[in-house]
Amino acid sequence: MKYGFDFEISLDIVGAILFILGYSINDTIVIFSRIRENMEEKSDLKSDPRNLINISIKETLRRTLLTSFFTTLVVFPLWLKGGSS
Repeated sequence: MKYGFDFEISLDIVGAILFILGYSINDTIVIFSRIRENMEEKSDLKSDPRNLINISIKETLRRTLLTSFFTTLVVFPLWLKGGSS
């Protein structure tokens, strides 16, 4: 399919966009869930929502980095050794 940008949008591009969106949405859900948990557990942080959000993001950062690292660890050999489709 050709659109107004003079390049073809292939199935690979659509898959890559959906892949990135999936990770982004998953991280957003995890962070909001962590914020909700911290609101229930740490009542002293309720007065400062910025601090609560900052702590919640810091708590999920390690998980996000590890997930991205291991995904890259798997995708890189596929890209390197995988043939053309």
